[in-house]
Amino acid sequence: MPRKTLKRQITHRDINFEELMDLRIDYAFKLVLAGKNTRHLINLLNAIFSNKNIPLIVADLTIENTFLERRSKEEKLSVLDIRATLNDGMKILIEMHRYDVEDIKYKNLHSWAKVYGESLGAGQAYSEQSPVIIIAFVEGTINSGGSEKIHRCYRIMEKDEHSEYLNNFEMHYINMKAFIKEVNGSNPQTVKPDLANWLTIITMHDIKDKSRLTKLYNEQEELAMLINEVALKSKNKAYRQAYEQRQNDITNHYARIAKYEREAIEAGQALIKANDEINKANKETAKAKTEAAKANKEAAKANKEAAKANEETAKAKNEAAKSKKESAEAKNIINKKDEELERLNSQIAELNKQLNP
Repeated sequence: MPRKTLKRQITHRDINFEELMDLRIDYAFKLVLAGKNTRHLINLLNAIFSNKNIPLIVADLTIENTFLERRSKEEKLSVLDIRATLNDGMKILIEMHRYDVEDIKYKNLHSWAKVYGESLGAGQAYSEQSPVIIIAFVEGTINSGGSEKIHRCYRIMEKDEHSEYLNNFEMHYINMKAFIKEVNGSNPQTVKPDLANWLTIITMHDIKDKSRLTKLYNEQEELAMLINEVALKSKNKAYRQAYEQRQNDITNHYARIAKYEREAIEAGQALIKANDEINKANKETAKAKTEAAKANKEAAKANKEAAKANEETAKAKNEAAKSKKESAEAKNIINKKDEELERLNSQIAELNKQLNP
């Protein structure tokens, strides 16, 4: 839409995009989109639904309390960024979530269940329950190992036929990091222009080519009005102070997460190292046991051979003793024979002497 004259005469030359509040900070996102003027929020919602060819056109809505009622003191308190109700009763829950991307899936499901459960009045049929739609702006993919798709839309479907169960459940996830990567990498645009324009404003601080912002400001009246509102609120001292406090909280939260991740990595590395050392020690122990078993086997063999040698030695000694005994007996016999021979010789000599006087 061509640019018209705005109520506040601000041109792009008056705006330093780097100094504007970052709409990815939930405080700024709510400040700009969840105020009395719902025009910007309606335009954003229509851009999101149009991007998925969903035949839903938002004409009017009411901003609701973002605190979800607790049924008991023990129940976890749930707080949304934006909660809106359309004229037909449909509920729309919006989250701007920059960290713990994996956790947001479970929070969204919990929030959807609470809001859906409280939307039915006494006497109403269950089929009269109004649909509840979740929209989450995240930095990263919510599907582990999935592609970096910018806009995902989930519904309850039959697994094989992909037929819809009912339209009361719908979740949209918009990956701002994937959009920044696509825009800054000059990749083909994968979302429709209206949503791309909105995401360009939301992620303006990470858009390298700032001329894209200037072009939007000059050519798109609705977005120019949005940028003007962000600029005016950014210059408000009270808003700015609250924004910077929230920004610091998020930065500190990121720092804590980074610290925990580093500590977890270090602990994991230490555990891996300890396991490696344990495995090494176990291998060395196993090797020592194998060598000890081998030594014991060799020792047993040596003992067996020594026992056999001792047995043979004892046998040899016994045979030697037996031979010695037999030799001594033979010697005694020889001596006796010698004595007998000597006695006979003496008798013969005596007879010869008598025969030859």
